[in-house]
Amino acid sequence: MAKYYNADGDVGIVDLSDKVDEVREKVEALEDIVLGVGDHLTTLQTALTSEEEPNIVNLPHTIQSGHNMFGYTGTNGVDVTEAFFAATGGNQSIIDRISICKDQTGTFWIPNVWNGLGSMVYGTGYYLYNTGDPFQVTWI
Repeated sequence: MAKYYNADGDVGIVDLSDKVDEVREKVEALEDIVLGVGDHLTTLQTALTSEEEPNIVNLPHTIQSGHNMFGYTGTNGVDVTEAFFAATGGNQSIIDRISICKDQTGTFWIPNVWNGLGSMVYGTGYYLYNTGDPFQVTWI
């Protein structure tokens, strides 16, 4: 048993063996987390240094009505219009709902008006304004 003073100045008594066991459990849990992160890093490093094309599953992303932010995970270097056309299954009426799409530098694309973006860049975040109903994109 050990005495301690809490923040209010009151004396408390604690069983040190209980505290040691509690800390040991927390350390073991942290070790498991660190090992898991290490495994993920090894997998990422292998994927980045491998000459094989990674097996990436592109999941659908919902573009809500109004303001949206999304990360582009499709093929790098695809023209913006072509990327949205492919991601929406070729539905031009969906593309017509997009008021503007721009990157973090402010470079923008307005469908059928201006394409300052040129092409989509893998891993880049974009802002988009949707004037219509929500729709889904699946980047290819």
